[in-house]
Amino acid sequence: MPELGYAGFGSRILDIDPYLDGQLWEKNSVPEGMGWQSDHDDSIHIIPTAAGTDVLQKIYDDTTAADVPLRWHFTMRVQCVDEDEYFRLHRALAKRQATYFVPGIWLEEVFSNVVNGSVRALTRPLAESIHPDVTSGTHPTLIFLNDAADPTAAVLSGDPIQTVTAANSGDLAIRYMPAFRVVGRALSELFDGFNDLTTTIALHEVIRRP
Repeated sequence: MPELGYAGFGSRILDIDPYLDGQLWEKNSVPEGMGWQSDHDDSIHIIPTAAGTDVLQKIYDDTTAADVPLRWHFTMRVQCVDEDEYFRLHRALAKRQATYFVPGIWLEEVFSNVVNGSVRALTRPLAESIHPDVTSGTHPTLIFLNDAADPTAAVLSGDPIQTVTAANSGDLAIRYMPAFRVVGRALSELFDGFNDLTTTIALHEVIRRP
C-alpha cells in the first residue's frame, strides 16, 4: 500500500502529487480537497433562435470514441503555502489554451464490439506520457476483453499515448490513469486569518482525440 492514496484500494489512487500546467503541487503534496464529476459528451444542446424556436444540436459522434464519452469537471482546493504555486493557479486560469491536469484518479472506457485490428481512441491520454512520477510500472494500465483481464487484447500507442488498436474481437474495457486536458473556469479565494489563505480553482475538461 502506498504512503498516500485511498485505504483498501489495491490500485494507487490519489497517491501522487497533482500535476497542473507543468507544475507538480509538491509543496502541498495532497491538496486540502478535490472534487470531480462527469457529464455525457453526447448530450443534446438546445439553442434558442431569433424566430422563437429551438434548434437541437448533437455533438459530432466520433467513430473512434468510447461507448459513452464523458467530460469531467474538477475543483481543487489548495492551502497557499508557496508563492510560486499560488501564482501558477492564477496563470492556469488566465491561459487561452488547455493544459494538462493529472489528479491521480483512474478511469475506465469501454469500446463495444471491436474487431481485431480496428483502431479506437481513449478520450484522454495516459498520465505516464505526462506526469513525471507515473510510469507503466508504477501505475499499469489494465485491459479487459469481455469482462476478463487480457493484457494482449489491445495495443496502446501514440505520443502522448491515446490510440487503441484492438488485437482481438469483443467488448474492450481499458482502465488507466489519465491526463486530462483542462481549462480554468473560475478561481475563488478565502483568507481566514494570518497565514491562512486558501485558493479553489475550477477546471473543465477539453476533449481532443488523435
